[in-house]
Amino acid sequence: MSAGIEIPRDDVNRLQRGAMLIALVACAATAFGAFQHPGQFWRSYLIAFMFTLAIPLGSFAVVQIFHLTHGKWGFGARRFLEGAMRTLPFMALAFAPIAIFGMHSLYEWSHEGFFGPDSRLDFKRFFLSPQAFQLRAVLYFTIWIGLMLVQTSLSRKLDTTGDIRYLKRMSVVAGPSLVLYVLTMTFAAFDWTMSLDPHWYSTIYGAIFVVGQGISTWAFAIFFSNWLRKRPQFEPVMKTGHFHDLGKLMFAFVLLHAYTNFSQFLIIWSGNIAEEQPFFLIRKTGPWLAIGLFLVVFHFALPFLVLLSRNLKKNPSKLVIIAMWLMLLRWVDLTWYIVPSVHLEDGSIGQLHWMDVAAPLALSSLWFVLFLQSVKGRIIVSSRDAEFDAELEGVPANVSAH
Repeated sequence: MSAGIEIPRDDVNRLQRGAMLIALVACAATAFGAFQHPGQFWRSYLIAFMFTLAIPLGSFAVVQIFHLTHGKWGFGARRFLEGAMRTLPFMALAFAPIAIFGMHSLYEWSHEGFFGPDSRLDFKRFFLSPQAFQLRAVLYFTIWIGLMLVQTSLSRKLDTTGDIRYLKRMSVVAGPSLVLYVLTMTFAAFDWTMSLDPHWYSTIYGAIFVVGQGISTWAFAIFFSNWLRKRPQFEPVMKTGHFHDLGKLMFAFVLLHAYTNFSQFLIIWSGNIAEEQPFFLIRKTGPWLAIGLFLVVFHFALPFLVLLSRNLKKNPSKLVIIAMWLMLLRWVDLTWYIVPSVHLEDGSIGQLHWMDVAAPLALSSLWFVLFLQSVKGRIIVSSRDAEFDAELEGVPANVSAH
């Protein structure tokens, strides 16, 4: 194995113990709620799954972006984002309960005789069937895990041999991988959340979830880079420029997320089609209007204004606060998208519940424990990264080192 910097095991163990304690408490609360309100449990669990999936799957996409662009920020973040990627098999297991046990509670189209004479939905009959739903989920995770294994295998060979040809091979794989990610995640968003209301549809819906996963990943990269920065061995790597780059990328995705959401609203408002209107009409009632306005101000406007500051993006201590705030707002956004789309047995829509907090906290904490295990004892920054960077730029390594 090539020389490089690893995270001190004692530091990882302490962080793991804290995350595990939170996970145990949140899991106990969620289990108690599941016995009391099993239907509500599945709705909360779906929020938890989509919230947690965003980081490992978004990390996969961000790593592909690095291999296509070879930005300097990637050498400090790539390997721990690969650690996040390696948890995708856990996310596949986490989805299994939804596909096997929770489908009937979540998706009204899975009920026997749902379609009946409704000609408007007849063309969705095959697509919205339990068997097709499960098969597509298997296909999505097979593609994601397969591509992850290819990339992590090439990365391991790169660090073992120092042969830059492996980095170039990862660049070749990255383009098709990114295309496949966008396509599969788009259809997964259609399956797992948009189909909660089988009558409603939006062609930009998948893009909104793809961009949202990007925000979660940049926020996580800033959080973990800041945690690493406090370790003396990582100070030479996690410099001001590293955080400035991550801050700019997070800023770009905040703008893109606002653009995709506004585009969806504008198209539906101007089209004025009966099948599309209920999505926003429902969210104009009860607490959902206030939550929607809250998201406009605090998920877009405030981060936009704050992240305009170059000095803030160069200050890790301040930037990490914005990153964690956006991570919290990603949970609020997913709740706003998912809960009102659920149709209860009495015909009403889903309502906020304390398990909408407990379940995401439980699953994300468990995921974080596994993530820390995946980076324990592994090189986070290779001593050859400067050589790789110089070779990719076409500059002799001995020149770039001065």
